[in-house]
Amino acid sequence: SIQHRVVWYGTSNPISCAPSGSVDAIIYAHKFYCLTEPTLKDGAIQWAQEFAPSLRHYNNFIHEQELEREDVYLLLVTPKIHEDTYESVKSKQNEGYNYVLVEVPTLTKMLETAILAFTIRHLELRKLFHKLIDRSKSSSSLEQFRSAASEYIASWQDEVLKLEKNTFLAIKSYEVMKEIGGDHVGTTQILTRLKRHPV
Repeated sequence: SIQHRVVWYGTSNPISCAPSGSVDAIIYAHKFYCLTEPTLKDGAIQWAQEFAPSLRHYNNFIHEQELEREDVYLLLVTPKIHEDTYESVKSKQNEGYNYVLVEVPTLTKMLETAILAFTIRHLELRKLFHKLIDRSKSSSSLEQFRSAASEYIASWQDEVLKLEKNTFLAIKSYEVMKEIGGDHVGTTQILTRLKRHPV
């Protein structure tokens, strides 16, 4: 059995969310878990109809798996966070729940980073989740949270991708060496090809 995996509880043909009564996906990461609850709803019913029931799923998962609450995150994904959702999540965060609010543009940046980062570590994602929770708890308004989260995501991307620079260059250099052929290729040849090579 694969330890680190993502389990999707919806259907793929046609694509649909999981049936009510469970989260849509569970990410089994290294030493932590992430339950994922997405919704397209962005009005006042967002919290009551979509995200409030996920608290039960979160608690059930912790109990059934015999886990500590600090090792389980609940990722709440939506195109636009409603003010009521923000206030409710903030209240739960202050009670010790690892609720992570994510709007689609933030999720897009996270995915772009993961695609570019060949060796992104689970620890980097866990750090990101902690910082987003901290930004939510310390912000005085939803707009302040959006601004703080956006600022942190940008710095997180820079930090993660800096760590990837050497790996990226090594892989691209190897690709160019394979393209050129031969056992020995000079640095100048590699750099010349890399300038024309699509990233």
